[in-house]
Amino acid sequence: SNTLDMAISGQGFFAMEAGGNAAQTVFTRNGAFNVDDKGYIVDKNGQFLLGYPVDSDGQVSNKTLEGSQKLQLDGAYGDPKATGSITMGVNLSASTPVIPQGTIFDSENSDTFTSTSAVTIFDNAGNPQSATVFYIKRQNPSDVGADPTFKYDTKLFVDGLEITPTLTRAVDPQEAVLYIDKFGNQTTTPQDPAYVLEGKGSKLYKVDDLGAAVDSTPATLHGLGVNTYLADGKTIQIVTDPMKFRSTEEFYTATSAVNPKPGTFWGKDFLLVDIDESGPVSVDVPPGTYNGVQLAAAVEVALREAAGDDKKVQLTAGVDNTFSLDLKQTTGDGLSEGLDAGPIAIDLHGASLAADVTEAIDGLDTDTFLVHAQLKITEAMNTYVQGTGGTPAQNLGGVNTTQIDDLGANGRLFKKLVAGVVPPTLIPTGNDIFSVIQKEGDTALATLTTKTRFVAYSNTDGKPAVKAYDLQSPMVNLGALPGSVGVETTGANRGRPFFSVVKANFQDAAGVFVAPETVRFMQFPAAPVVNSAFTDRFGTEDIPVANVIDDPTTVGSVATNYRVYLDMDVGTMTTATFPVFDDATAGVDEMPVTILAKPSDHIEAYFENTEGLVEGVDKAFYSGKIAIREVQTSAKRVHTDDTTSTLGLAALAFGGNGAVLATTASGAALSTLGLDDAPSLSTNWVDERAPTVKVGYDESQQRLTFDASNTALGLGTGVGMNTFTV
Repeated sequence: SNTLDMAISGQGFFAMEAGGNAAQTVFTRNGAFNVDDKGYIVDKNGQFLLGYPVDSDGQVSNKTLEGSQKLQLDGAYGDPKATGSITMGVNLSASTPVIPQGTIFDSENSDTFTSTSAVTIFDNAGNPQSATVFYIKRQNPSDVGADPTFKYDTKLFVDGLEITPTLTRAVDPQEAVLYIDKFGNQTTTPQDPAYVLEGKGSKLYKVDDLGAAVDSTPATLHGLGVNTYLADGKTIQIVTDPMKFRSTEEFYTATSAVNPKPGTFWGKDFLLVDIDESGPVSVDVPPGTYNGVQLAAAVEVALREAAGDDKKVQLTAGVDNTFSLDLKQTTGDGLSEGLDAGPIAIDLHGASLAADVTEAIDGLDTDTFLVHAQLKITEAMNTYVQGTGGTPAQNLGGVNTTQIDDLGANGRLFKKLVAGVVPPTLIPTGNDIFSVIQKEGDTALATLTTKTRFVAYSNTDGKPAVKAYDLQSPMVNLGALPGSVGVETTGANRGRPFFSVVKANFQDAAGVFVAPETVRFMQFPAAPVVNSAFTDRFGTEDIPVANVIDDPTTVGSVATNYRVYLDMDVGTMTTATFPVFDDATAGVDEMPVTILAKPSDHIEAYFENTEGLVEGVDKAFYSGKIAIREVQTSAKRVHTDDTTSTLGLAALAFGGNGAVLATTASGAALSTLGLDDAPSLSTNWVDERAPTVKVGYDESQQRLTFDASNTALGLGTGVGMNTFTV
């Protein structure tokens, strides 16, 4: 009964991408799929189904695993679309006789027309209809050459009904006459005020007056050969995140890096182009994966924007730099009432991740302005529930309790912790772990609980990533407990690698076992023994867990240890060749190995950025800051469930490795990750990456648009807003 249920006949696997920041590729024969809230095809564990992207001709350009992408279904796919236009190319015979002018056309009489052609079209319900074009020859070329052309009349019939052509004025939906200015832009203004300089204007043309457009001769851009990177359907990666600069060709070239991994380029100042000796223009290319055709198109768009006239939005203080947002509910008498404390005020002259105060005042290009406005909207909505003056770390009781209830935000609040500035030059390479201390409850009511979560930090190939986990444990030492690490040789788990962990680390506060879906290995051997054979063999990405049992091998271990089996193929590896030893004198000590398990159900970790924040805007901004945000059940705080008010206890705080709060798991100071550089704590209602009120830009009407998320604000959500005004 499920359209997305699939099965593989013969050999093969479905390729899946695990959720979260790890983006690990896993394989399965289980073809039971569904669609998540964002339209992605997923399995029951939330892992994304991968497929090959195709170009406009339906051709696959990259048939490698690296070229695969998560499959997403768009709600518009499959909707019927009426045929809007037909382009036909026909060959008409030169030898057919001319139809006399007085002949009355009859679609049933072939003597009244010369020839026909037919095509199937579709109405707006998706129903096919037959469209037939009748060609009526009216003239042969004259012998004297005065009119050396054949002439035909045409008639169009759709399912027997003649479609007669009509000429209409070129107007917009409001019936305003359309003009074209000297730059080829469409306008409804009969004057040309935008291009008047020192009294000099430019003539406007009505769209109706224009003949067929004639393309100018395009310029040709020549650069260094890129066949190495783009030949044979290959693709390249463009990045603009400063955190990923170390993975680019530019960084490898500048530092003469050994064994670089080619194919990633820095998108800022991607090209420097001089047009007509007018001076070089820097061209930025937005981040993404490109083949040769796509890269050429992106460069063309970027060059047109870079070389064109700058268009900026500049707002005047006290005139148009502020606007308000009011959320409304019906009162039952056909009227609506807004927020009790008045509309939410947004000041676009404030600072954001996209622009500082000076930039916001001086003027922003359209894309930057849209991102800036979106950030300020979400910031203002969160400030509204944070109390007078927007003091985010204070208890939410008191003066703004009414505002929380007014918005229906009580029970939907979450804490967010953001680290201080992390300059890209200070971002360490390698892997590490730091902890996050989470407190929930009310100290005054003695309901406070404290949990320790764990965040894995990795920076390999110049691409930093963070991911949060609920469980952490050291691997039980092989030397101290023989048989705690190896490869199973019997039973249902035969051939599976296993290791042991202390039971208490995989249990909740009540001592109940917490089943991990995946585990991740990280290794921090102490000098002078710096081997890493274990993580070299198993990697530092999430690995699926087959099952967990009581450790059966050693006296006393059943009471204290779990054995964890991995769902992976280790080939010919046996316990004897398992890369875990504790003989420090022989220089082969692999301990300690740290186990991270169960991607967190309570917090998420990410680097602050604006990628994909505003629809249609490719430009992205990055702060270089690490953010920790409460999610799921931990993101359902009420204003009294706040631990930052009485004893100075922080609801979220950066810790160390869970024992020593000043260091990471490797023993490094937290300052190496920038985590102790004035972190900020805030109480929020809206996630800045998934805004409840979205700003956009209508290109045709040249105006801002606003849209509210019905699933976050509308009826049935507990918030229950009907309308909003901006």
